[in-house]
Amino acid sequence: MKTIFCNRANAGAIDDANSNSLGIDWTDPASHDDILPTEIHLVVNKPVLFRIGARDVIHDVGIAFFRVKMDAVPGIPTHFWFTPTTTTQEMRTKLGRPEFNYEVACDQLCGNGHYGMRYVIVVESQEDYDKWMASQTSYYNTVIKDTEYGKTFAQVKADIDNKKKGSSEAEHKPE
Repeated sequence: MKTIFCNRANAGAIDDANSNSLGIDWTDPASHDDILPTEIHLVVNKPVLFRIGARDVIHDVGIAFFRVKMDAVPGIPTHFWFTPTTTTQEMRTKLGRPEFNYEVACDQLCGNGHYGMRYVIVVESQEDYDKWMASQTSYYNTVIKDTEYGKTFAQVKADIDNKKKGSSEAEHKPE
């Protein structure tokens, strides 16, 4: 299953110069289908886990319509669960505002980039979510794979796999 953002982030792997500002471990094949979308899509009535971290200053992740808010403190990973119960379309109808969107934003005045720390959240049916996910391309395949940086990780993974294979064969050799 694809992961929005990533599950396997490692602060020590952060490398802005090589398009790895999230610290994703590219030697882990499970990270190769992670996506980095411009908006967040969620399935109605399905629990969601937000994992939060900060690199520089205190941020505050807030989603007003879901009544959730959590500080993001450098070096201290935090998280929260919530379940969206009303689709974006249902909320537009309920409010009589066809332009309405759910939004996650930084609620802490944190610096120069504060104004851009926001994402639209789309809450939709499982069927619509599946269609949207099928249209996404992995971050690894679009940004990392064919670069020198990506080739380095491919070589590291091959070396690890060869070592595992070699030690496994040594363990099973008859005497």
